[in-house]
Amino acid sequence: MAKIHRQVELKEVLKSLGLAGICLLLIVAGILLSNFGESLQKGAEYKSITTINMGSVIFTRQWWTSDLKLEYLIGWVFEYGGIAASIILLIAAIFVLKETFEYIFTGKSLPLYTTIPGNGESVLDVTPELIWEPRKGAMNYHLQIATDKRFDTLIIDEKQSIDNRYQVSPETLKYKERYYWRVYACTDEKTIQLFERSFKTTETSDTKALMLPEDNQRISSLTPKLTWETYTGDSKYHLQIATDIRFKTILIDEKELGHQCLYIVPPNTLKYNTQYYWRVDALMDKGTVRLLSRTFFTPVA
Repeated sequence: MAKIHRQVELKEVLKSLGLAGICLLLIVAGILLSNFGESLQKGAEYKSITTINMGSVIFTRQWWTSDLKLEYLIGWVFEYGGIAASIILLIAAIFVLKETFEYIFTGKSLPLYTTIPGNGESVLDVTPELIWEPRKGAMNYHLQIATDKRFDTLIIDEKQSIDNRYQVSPETLKYKERYYWRVYACTDEKTIQLFERSFKTTETSDTKALMLPEDNQRISSLTPKLTWETYTGDSKYHLQIATDIRFKTILIDEKELGHQCLYIVPPNTLKYNTQYYWRVDALMDKGTVRLLSRTFFTPVA
């Protein structure tokens, strides 16, 4: 089996190292605080000793006033509080450094990677199509979907997939559940974990989004009518059309579309023989729900 390599993002490493550095600085502060508390205690003990001179005999006795008792108590709190804080922070620093090394060598945390659905998004359909950015040099992909973060309970374990998309089969997912998915890109030399994401299915099955044009459909007009089904009666919608899967080059960005659930692309917007990406979100008081994210092709000139 090919050795698994993972992308490492510098800013994540620096963030972890920065947190560990802060913990170490606080440990030093805790040690200094402990030493200060110990000094307070010794100072209070020294001040409490009284020397009595009786001729040839000198007696010493300890006399604790209320101020000295308070000073000693404060010193005790500082000393042992500093020790306790240093131990706790040391454990925290070890944990953060462990996470950092796990990130570098095993890729436990993974860099940002564009996917559909996005990380943590809600999907309307229990048969969503999962799409991810293609990896240069990848011969095939290995996709896994599970019900837990550790991927102990796999629902789908699809190997040797050539395309950078996967259509989930009916009766595989349940409504109102969170699922975790990840994709590996397999090359001649190695296997690279591209990302690890999650999505959540919505509550009911009677709001399934039906859209036109269908995914990967070649349309017959440069001014197509995009339609989708109503999510809820009072929803407004946010529609975007772009030339790339990342939606960095957005051609249309229509916010708060009304309840008609359709949009006619204006003239002089699309070009012939081009692939476009479009997505629609339902806007509600509690947040947004990604209804669909699909592609279509314009006609050949």
